[in-house]
Amino acid sequence: MTDASTLDWTVFVLVVTLRLVVPLFIPRFPLPAILAALVIDGIDQTVFATFTDLSLENYQSYDKALDIYYLTVAYLSVLRNWRNPFAVGVAAFLWYYRLVGVLLFVPWPGTLAAVLPIPYAISAAQFWSVRDDDCERANAGWRRFLWLNLVTGFLVTMLLIVIARAA
Repeated sequence: MTDASTLDWTVFVLVVTLRLVVPLFIPRFPLPAILAALVIDGIDQTVFATFTDLSLENYQSYDKALDIYYLTVAYLSVLRNWRNPFAVGVAAFLWYYRLVGVLLFVPWPGTLAAVLPIPYAISAAQFWSVRDDDCERANAGWRRFLWLNLVTGFLVTMLLIVIARAA
C-alpha cells in the first residue's frame, strides 16, 4: 500500500470507517444497522476491486476481524435486549459457530488472537444485568475478569513480540 494513490486511500479509509462505525448503531437501531453492516460487508471487496488499485492479498484477514467486530456488537445487543432464553441460545450458538469458523481458516498467530476474546465473552455474559441480590456473584465475576485480563494481556503481549520478531 506504499504506492497507493489518494483515491485508493480515500476509498479504503471510507470503507473501513463505515465497517467500524455502522455496527455501533446496532444496539440503538438493531435491524437497520445490522442490515447496513451486512451490505457493507458484502460489497467492500467489490468496492476495493472496482475503485482502487490496492492489493487485496490480505483482505480476508482484516475482513474476518471486522466481521467478528460487528457480529460481537450484535451478539452483545442480543444479550442485553432479548429475554427469550431459546432465542438467546440460538444467537449464542451462531456467534460461537462463526468464531470457530474463523479459527479454522485464519493462520497462526491470528488463531490465538481470535481465541483470546472468548473467555471475556463467557465471563461477562452472565453479568450483563446485575441486581442488588446478585452483587456478591458479580463481585466474584469481577475478580475472575481481572485474572482473565492478566492472562490475556500477557498472551497478547507475547503474541505481539513474536509478530515483531518475525517481521
